[in-house]
Amino acid sequence: MNLDVIDKKILRAVQKNSRITFSQLAIIVGLSASACCRRLTNLRKSGVIKNEVAILNSKFIGPRVSMIVTVTLEREQLNVINAFKKSCEETEEITQCYYVTGKTDFVLLISMPTMEDYDEFVQKFLFENRNVKRFETHVVMDRVKIEFDAPIT
Repeated sequence: MNLDVIDKKILRAVQKNSRITFSQLAIIVGLSASACCRRLTNLRKSGVIKNEVAILNSKFIGPRVSMIVTVTLEREQLNVINAFKKSCEETEEITQCYYVTGKTDFVLLISMPTMEDYDEFVQKFLFENRNVKRFETHVVMDRVKIEFDAPIT
């Protein structure tokens, strides 16, 4: 799908607030509310907008410990890489997973209630996976910036 200037304005606006009204959107992009509705519906149907989520305030859902974990696999074979990707997708504690270049193969963002829970997770998910060569954990001390907006040019 080719995005025009108006589509990009709509996407910038809904990235900031997915609950924006069509009237508010119309003012921002310079179209009627009904035209904005049609365009936004098309952006959703075409898959440009993959998902719309609520970002929770961690103060209200209980204490969490966040870790950034780098994982190096034993072998760089397509079936091994795909199996690891699938296991990450299916694991709730892994909030983000990136397949990367460099000395490591994957970067995982993991959220757990306690360090004890993380230790248990490591035993099951990483130590028992024969394809994991090594991993390194970085405990997050402070969440300085969290943005999910994709730059739209």
